[in-house]
Amino acid sequence: MTPIDIPKSLASHKALLSRFAKAKEGNVALMVSAGTLSLIVAGGAGLDISTLVSAKAQLQSAADAAALAGITRSSQAYSDALHMGSSGQITAGEDQASAAFTANARNIHIVSNITPTISVQKSGLQLIANVSATATYTPSFASLFGISSLPLRVNALAKTSMPKYIDFYLSVDVSESMGLASTAAEQARLAGLTGGCAFSCHFNGEPSFGYTRNGGNPGNSPVTFCPTPSTSACIQIRVDAVGYAVTNMLSLANSNQAFNGQYRVGIYPFVRYTDVNYAPLTANLASLNTAATNLVNKLDNGVTAALGSGGTHFENALPTVSSLINTVGDGSSSSSPVPFIFFITDGSQDNQWQWNGGWGGSPPNIPSQCFAGNCGPFANSATTIDQSLCNAVKNRGIKLSILYIPYIPVTNPTSFANSEQYFSNANIPNISPSLQNCASPGFFHTANAPTDIDTALQTMFQQAVESVHLAQ
Repeated sequence: MTPIDIPKSLASHKALLSRFAKAKEGNVALMVSAGTLSLIVAGGAGLDISTLVSAKAQLQSAADAAALAGITRSSQAYSDALHMGSSGQITAGEDQASAAFTANARNIHIVSNITPTISVQKSGLQLIANVSATATYTPSFASLFGISSLPLRVNALAKTSMPKYIDFYLSVDVSESMGLASTAAEQARLAGLTGGCAFSCHFNGEPSFGYTRNGGNPGNSPVTFCPTPSTSACIQIRVDAVGYAVTNMLSLANSNQAFNGQYRVGIYPFVRYTDVNYAPLTANLASLNTAATNLVNKLDNGVTAALGSGGTHFENALPTVSSLINTVGDGSSSSSPVPFIFFITDGSQDNQWQWNGGWGGSPPNIPSQCFAGNCGPFANSATTIDQSLCNAVKNRGIKLSILYIPYIPVTNPTSFANSEQYFSNANIPNISPSLQNCASPGFFHTANAPTDIDTALQTMFQQAVESVHLAQ
């Protein structure tokens, strides 16, 4: 074998390389080599980036799922938050969020050192979950260039508004005028039995109330409650219709509350005074059905000391119910409810009173023009509500929602009860405007027929709840 001459060999290779570099074909080869190298680098980097993006998306998905799990309305955390008296940490929510994160993160195989940080808090009227997570990604291609790991970090925030606690105080007029038969047809039935009077008087010795309980048929067993008009068993009067509407409102409230105890309701009938012990505020809404249907038996009868008798005394009704409201809150807890007064009345303020057959509170001298139906400024018996009473309630931050059941003119008025019927007829045109001014803006409703009373009371409830929700 002939020995190789190294210098000559190198010179020969150098010459060959020089010719290759000068040739066009050599330039193309260099370009192809450089392009191939670039593609390899780009492909490797792209693979790392794609894998990194996928890993971050999976980690973000796990964090999002954890945040939502911590505040879902079906969770224990949500239930705990509802019954917390103040803001603070909710451990059950953090546990639920952590479990959800673990369940989702276990499927992420392209990263390591996954570490979540979870916080679930009740803050005022919101339930808030904060979830952050870190992880380490080990690249395949970049490690060839000394990059051994890449950090990942994601954040997730979820919030939900807490339903508010709301208290409803139903101030219900049970004065004599609420004994009017509920429809024109029912008024005609009752008038046919009484010789012309469409009112159901509950005073001792007056037969009209008894007619409404048996439909004017002595063979019928008297009912305690007449929920619908036009039945042979009874004649419905206005306070019956109100009682029936209250039962339906209670049912609506019970089915719509987010949790037991969100809504509390109390029923407070009034004549001269308010019976504050009749059906006090309670979260047991079903227990109030009997009180609602028995409102008819609270109709002014002249002997119920807790109600007094005679007239319709707004000057006592509104201040009394307002005094029962100790806290005007933001609804964030059971100790800080949002209060509403539902004022249900035919709207005629009447300062008269009656007890043991005696009458008082009426003007000593009835102006002669009253007997022609024009009492004018002399009327200090039947009148409209004193706006200062309304303002005192609203100035406390209490929402005042009013249901006006229009007062019906007395046909063929007489001088009974110091000619009160004349005063009442002259006062009717002033009632609706005064009650509308009394109510909180947008919270005035009018209903006459039983079905309208029922619909109006449910509308009042839904309006109240929606107004509180929008205030969050």
